[in-house]
Amino acid sequence: MQFADTWPIGMVWAAVAACLWAAFELGRFLRRRSHFAGGQSLDTKDIGFLVPSAFGLLSLLIGFTFSLALNRYESRRDLIVAEAAQIRLAALRAEALPAPADAAMAGMLRAYVGSRLAFFEVGTSPTAIRTAQANSDRLQDQMWREVRAAGALPGGAQPARDVADALAPMIAIGMQRETAAVERIPARVLDLLFLFALLAMTILGHGTGATPGRPWTPSLAFTVIVSAAIVLIVDLDRPRSGDIRVSQAPMLELHASLRASGPPASAAGP
Repeated sequence: MQFADTWPIGMVWAAVAACLWAAFELGRFLRRRSHFAGGQSLDTKDIGFLVPSAFGLLSLLIGFTFSLALNRYESRRDLIVAEAAQIRLAALRAEALPAPADAAMAGMLRAYVGSRLAFFEVGTSPTAIRTAQANSDRLQDQMWREVRAAGALPGGAQPARDVADALAPMIAIGMQRETAAVERIPARVLDLLFLFALLAMTILGHGTGATPGRPWTPSLAFTVIVSAAIVLIVDLDRPRSGDIRVSQAPMLELHASLRASGPPASAAGP
């Protein structure tokens, strides 16, 4: 399912639903062909157990894969809250630094929050991601240099240590967020899920192939439901390009709070 990484989610849904329906029609065609070719009875008792068995296994596989995708989503959500809280702690401790280090650190932290917002909102462009990453790394280096300089000022040793103790986990949580942004469900798991859904729909079509006409309403409804479940998993597994993405509200609120409570821009920097 590599097409799921680049196509809009609506196109992915349409493609998955079309493939599932085609598998259903293939199953019906094979059953009716075998019947008319061999003059067999239309009795479906010999294969009736396959349909619930196939969809029972499909349900388990969908549930397992959905759980993987949801756990990654929740992890990304928890990490953004943790990073925002840690940056806020660093900002509060920076207020105890002697002047002018307090204003300089406040400005750097505001700029750092802006760089973190940019890093997770630039989309999937590798160039834009590298640029945002480089900006965050540069600000981290500047903050460490500022902390070391503040520690050399009169009365700045202890406040500088406190700020340093907040910066270290802040950077570590940021690295965890960056890792979580690229972690995906293994491609083979999604491929197996898609393949098994196709096989299940083929079995369903084969099981209904002996009946006259087509059960349009239940077949279409089931196709939509199964394809929606698969597409939901795919969407959760696209942290940068999916429609279901972790809200940046904690970082946005923090950015607004730092800009409102910080010193004037002329003193604090960008």
